[in-house]
Amino acid sequence: MTANESANPKSDYPAMPERQYFTIGEAAQLARSSPHILRYWEKEIPLKIGRRNGRRYYSREQVITLRRISRMLAEGATLRGAGKRLQGAPKQGASDEWLRRELEKVLNIL
Repeated sequence: MTANESANPKSDYPAMPERQYFTIGEAAQLARSSPHILRYWEKEIPLKIGRRNGRRYYSREQVITLRRISRMLAEGATLRGAGKRLQGAPKQGASDEWLRRELEKVLNIL
């Protein structure tokens, strides 16, 4: 998902207004989620949300990140897995590497 996705008419997310900061309610609506879900995500994934006068404010980039999380969860990822993918952790585990090697062996036999 890119910053230009908000202009993409095929996107299943609402169009993002031309502003830099959003309240938690606005961010939740833009990410097709709810405020209590976003607060939970903040506990599980370090998002570094800005606060002013006790209120959360999400930057445009953070809303795009929330959309990415939402999409990953809809595709079957866990919240922890989505957080790791956002932090650049490798997507494949040790078992995936083993499977790749085994498939290469089979291809060499064929």
